[in-house]
Amino acid sequence: MRLELTRVREQTESLPELMPAVERLIKQTEPLSELLPALESLKKELGEQLERLRELIVALEGDESHLNVTAGTLVDELVAMHKTVSGLQNDVQSVTERLPDPSKGPLQKAHGPHRRCRQPKPVAHTRRPPREPALEHQRTPRVGKALPGSDRPRDA
Repeated sequence: MRLELTRVREQTESLPELMPAVERLIKQTEPLSELLPALESLKKELGEQLERLRELIVALEGDESHLNVTAGTLVDELVAMHKTVSGLQNDVQSVTERLPDPSKGPLQKAHGPHRRCRQPKPVAHTRRPPREPALEHQRTPRVGKALPGSDRPRDA
């Protein structure tokens, strides 16, 4: 047992020299005990902020989806409006083409050609001999029955 006591004394002789180092370690680790609750609090706050960010992201994705649907609807409406405007432009062009030419006479203006009608072919004007006035006895009689309510015979 003496031997063991000697060994214990030998091992404990260096303890007084190590005591200041142990005291320094204790002083340095004391703030760690205060740091642990601060880290726990920070962890909790970050978790709450992360949850709020997730909720915000879900809401923004919903808004984005709604905006995409609305944008698609607006594009469809714009396409329909474009077709309508194109149709109106074609109608205006058609009406404009049918307007009478100011250099033509009144009958040509009234019955002027438009793009769906074919152009009339020019007619060579030939002079007809003047008609002689028909005499009453030279008229050809009408054939057929008289029209109801009329004393005139129907044309054959």
